[in-house]
Amino acid sequence: MPKTVSFTFTYLSVQRLLVSITNIGSYENPDLKFCCSHGIGMATGEKGFNYEYSKDNFVVSNIELTYHPDGSFLRKIPSMPINEFKYYNPNGKGCRIRPLNDIKDYEPIAIIDIQNYQICEKYVSKKNDSLLINLEEELLFNGEPFAVILYLKNKLFIVNKLSCELFYSDYMDISSNLDIGLFIQRIKAKKSQRVYSHSLKKYINTTTCNTICPCNEEVKKLIVLPDYVIDKKINEETKSMIKVNLK
Repeated sequence: MPKTVSFTFTYLSVQRLLVSITNIGSYENPDLKFCCSHGIGMATGEKGFNYEYSKDNFVVSNIELTYHPDGSFLRKIPSMPINEFKYYNPNGKGCRIRPLNDIKDYEPIAIIDIQNYQICEKYVSKKNDSLLINLEEELLFNGEPFAVILYLKNKLFIVNKLSCELFYSDYMDISSNLDIGLFIQRIKAKKSQRVYSHSLKKYINTTTCNTICPCNEEVKKLIVLPDYVIDKKINEETKSMIKVNLK
């Protein structure tokens, strides 16, 4: 089993990295690291980017999330020289979420908002032990903004693999009992605004950037996978169609 799974998308013949997931543990006892696409303009925060410099919200060029077996969930900025900002627990100091072995349904990891395709780095394969999943849906990845719900799910929890011009649902094996899943949906474009930054003590014109919001307990309450993604009837119908096509 590959140690790293990378999800990419293609626009105007350029393949761009969305997120890569590396199992730094073993297949039986996973320990997971999530790396978002590098690029100036990526911001991180609990409620998106608000142009106030704090330890949970600022522009950076590389973001990592780690989910350890005991439920420790951290956001890391490897290039950040200030330790106070380098490591951050979205749920509060000392708090943990579900241990990986206790996930029986699905566990949201982060919401990724892609407003500017150019910010997402061009994909270049760097490891032999990696698996590339290119999300192929030209009508969805057409330059318009989209949002991604990144989540883990138990292998026994049914999720349908579907795609069209408005949404995309897919998942991939990451350990003996877990899959890594993506639900992607078209969203509205954000417009530039003139706002006052208390950190900078002046008015600034906002720019369109991509954001990643690590899921804490409050954010998770807002995340519900659509019925058509977890509908068992659709799952059975899809399996029946596959069996018919294979005959």
